[in-house]
Amino acid sequence: MQVVFVGGASSVGASCLAIQLAEQWIVVDAGVRVDRKSDPLPDLSLLEGKDVQAIFVTHAHADHIGALPLLHQAFPTAPIFASRGTSLLMEVMLADALKIMTRRAVEEMELPLYPETLVAGMLTQVRPIPVGESFTLPVLPGITIQTSRAGHIAGAVSLGFTAPDGSIVVSGDISSTPQRTVIVHHPKWITVMYLCSNQPMERGFIPIDKLKKRAWHRLSPMVSLKEDTH
Repeated sequence: MQVVFVGGASSVGASCLAIQLAEQWIVVDAGVRVDRKSDPLPDLSLLEGKDVQAIFVTHAHADHIGALPLLHQAFPTAPIFASRGTSLLMEVMLADALKIMTRRAVEEMELPLYPETLVAGMLTQVRPIPVGESFTLPVLPGITIQTSRAGHIAGAVSLGFTAPDGSIVVSGDISSTPQRTVIVHHPKWITVMYLCSNQPMERGFIPIDKLKKRAWHRLSPMVSLKEDTH
């Protein structure tokens, strides 16, 4: 198993995680940074030479989906898996992003990150996945996926992947605060080894010595390298 931080990790935004399981590469999220003083995109060059078979989305905030059209451009045949709620919100969020980019192009001479046609093509690759259960996908033989509601916003999920060579949990953004429009569930993965995405680190492979145990109420976006089945 290999894990590569394509974005996020050392800064807020541009969340993008590449995982190799069962000799197959998958990518979770591809967002942008909202801080306009820095490069808004994850370092997609880290994916060069990797045959990405599938893309997963934890939720529809811009820091997790804003670069999805560019990821789709790099891997146009890879299906994009998300909950039904996230799929619907992505259409709204990316349409709004296009409007903002168009306005900035006129007012500030800022080049858009991508055209409307690329977004439209990307959305045709989106496939719904169930929430709160385990399942497999024909495109990823040998890998079992499990989803759990993450709170945060409508459609948000945490993702678990299990294969013969290892298991990993990608929490996405978690919220246990009750909300009027979001059903809050505590994830099934209670005590695991975590790498928090706000820890300083270089982009690339996980520095194992930085792994720490964290209680759920203190979690920020993270991945887990060991699943607790109790």
